[in-house]
Amino acid sequence: MEQEKKLSFLQFLNILRWSFAFQMKLSPVVAVLKVGVIVFLELEPLVYAYIFARLLDVAIGIAGAGAEPQEIIPALGLLFGYNIVSSAVNYSNYHLSSILSTFNNFKTPYYFYQHIHSLGIQTLEAPDVVNKIQRSKETLGVLNKDFEQATIFFAKIITLSVVALVIVKMMPIFTGIIILTVIPGMLSSKYFLQKQWRLWRSETENKRRARNIFDTLIETTNLQEIFITSAYGYLSSVYRKYSDYFTMADMKILRKWRSYGFLFGLLTSSASIAGYFIIFKNFLKGLISIGDVTFQIRSLNIFINNLTSMSGNYTALRERSMRVAEIKEVFEMKPTVTDGTVVLPRSETPPTIVFKNVSFTYPRSERTVIKNLTLEIKPGEKIAIVGENGAGKTTLVRILSRFYKVSEGEILLDGTNINDIKIESWYKNLGVLFQDYNTYSPLTLK
Repeated sequence: MEQEKKLSFLQFLNILRWSFAFQMKLSPVVAVLKVGVIVFLELEPLVYAYIFARLLDVAIGIAGAGAEPQEIIPALGLLFGYNIVSSAVNYSNYHLSSILSTFNNFKTPYYFYQHIHSLGIQTLEAPDVVNKIQRSKETLGVLNKDFEQATIFFAKIITLSVVALVIVKMMPIFTGIIILTVIPGMLSSKYFLQKQWRLWRSETENKRRARNIFDTLIETTNLQEIFITSAYGYLSSVYRKYSDYFTMADMKILRKWRSYGFLFGLLTSSASIAGYFIIFKNFLKGLISIGDVTFQIRSLNIFINNLTSMSGNYTALRERSMRVAEIKEVFEMKPTVTDGTVVLPRSETPPTIVFKNVSFTYPRSERTVIKNLTLEIKPGEKIAIVGENGAGKTTLVRILSRFYKVSEGEILLDGTNINDIKIESWYKNLGVLFQDYNTYSPLTLK
């Protein structure tokens, strides 16, 4: 298992910045509009509570003065206008989410496979790279959700800052007590999210095996052999045992998490009741109006809810950032074998190929597969490479295809080192049919 990483706060912020930048790459206008809409919606409950509180005071004032009921119409008009704006913004929010989801479903995979293609075989065969790509594939589909959650988190900070001014003015000392009651729940969430992350990360290879079994069992081309060999029962039991194990391990974490969450939530609930007492005490003393009571109670609820959810959001974002960090790492990977700059002309006549004192050892291996090979292949010459399994026949073709750089010596194409040649121009002159060849089921023969 790869060593578990810990993210510093600066790394966390850098990952959030990358997530924002990636969504901006998909659709800058939609991403900016989405940020504005989320900030508006997070502030909406506070603004609505303020307008309603003022409306309530106006209504009580009109009733006390014996004025005509129609005098409340301007205040109701303000509330109605705000409701129209709020409804429009809510509609826009769903619409923008749909657009971002569509872009994420199609554009993100495009950027992902485009980058994977650029890395080359030697980079992609490293086990740690394979695992990172596998985990990235599982997270890739929810990058837009991570962006949305990050935006909501920052919007909650803005809302919390605004509502804190109201709460501190109402009950300065008690505000600190409310914050203290939230901390145990935040630490609990952090602990259990980390446990979930460790489980998810440690099971990468086992999940990949289970996914491969699932793909095998639903692929119709495999069914003949599976029926003949009676392999269905065995393969199904392997998948089921693993899915039962992973589900039980995850459920064990969730049960404890929810139990502690309930207990720590009681602390915050007790704090809110104490806050209501302070508000009603001020009302009974004649220090605030009934409109102020409704606004302050609503502000207190918003403050507590935002503080609780924000602490949970922060913890969740930190843990989610570890997963997004791997997508970021994959997108920032550079090819192990760098491309050349010399363009090989496309020609009906193949180049003269020279292997000059070539030796090759696969990465992460100590066995030299090809040692001190010198060979010249002339244009039009037909040759056969014969040898036992493991003698290096396929390896010879792979280094000629420049999937790997040779360990020693050089391969020359018409006198030019293969490492200096732009690989796409070489592939236009090269044809290879490997033992393990691809079939492209979505495509017709034409």
